[in-house]
Amino acid sequence: MRPFRAYRPAPVAVGQIMLAVLTACGQETGSPDAHADAAGATRKPFRIQREQIRPVVENRGSCFASDLIIVGGARVGRMYRVVALTPSDSGWRFLAGDEPQATSPDPRQLGTYDVNTVANVDLDIVKFLDQPAGSVYVRDASGNLVRSSESSVEVRNVLTLPDIEGEVNFDDLWTLHLPGRFQRRIEDESLVLHRPGLTFWMLSWGRGHDDVQAIRSLIKDHERPEAFDVREEEVEGLWRLSYRVHEAAPDQRRSSLTVVIQEGSAVINCSAYFDDESDLATAFAVLRSVRVRRT
Repeated sequence: MRPFRAYRPAPVAVGQIMLAVLTACGQETGSPDAHADAAGATRKPFRIQREQIRPVVENRGSCFASDLIIVGGARVGRMYRVVALTPSDSGWRFLAGDEPQATSPDPRQLGTYDVNTVANVDLDIVKFLDQPAGSVYVRDASGNLVRSSESSVEVRNVLTLPDIEGEVNFDDLWTLHLPGRFQRRIEDESLVLHRPGLTFWMLSWGRGHDDVQAIRSLIKDHERPEAFDVREEEVEGLWRLSYRVHEAAPDQRRSSLTVVIQEGSAVINCSAYFDDESDLATAFAVLRSVRVRRT
């Protein structure tokens, strides 16, 4: 189942400046309460100290951000995404929106940071982090970050949420347990959980139907004909149908694991995609932890 006061800088000039900053600074290094500028001559005091940095959205890559945000603590007034300059570059650029030089920002007033650092200053950016290159968001008169007409690509139907671990409530009915931190988003009505090498897609449906056996028959009818390692079990009113499917794909992913879980008229479809067969046990453990929330 794969079925979640702004200015417009001159793109060439800003692109060259950004590349110069990236080359000079490299990745965010050292103490998060101080950072070297592009010339490496001075160190900038972060608005948020080391002990205050929280793991909000980890493993999202690096980004460029204005000193008004990182040092001054200003909210993000403009965020836009470009094609990444390096493998570790997320492509995201964050500005306060009232920097003094609109078309040619001073490189000394910019820095390269982990996206998580910016999210610690302004959580409003998180919901847009899975939008593609070409996306532009600005803060409107009401104080909200909204999509700008400057965006050159269509918006994705995805809402990024802060990373999560441990007990996770999918909705008002289903819950599960995650062994470690996962990135999280809602995409096309599905909950997507991801960490390097392992991704889960989950979709809840079926509530309102009274015929439990009819629901199970419908689920079995939609079982993939090429499925293997098919298992069916029922424990304390919780019915599970699990199977694996080999999917042709250009990457190195292994055969996917799907588990359909039913209790009464409620159903949740869960699929796991992974690159290494050693992650199968983790995928099974997570999907077997899915259960109905008890009040």
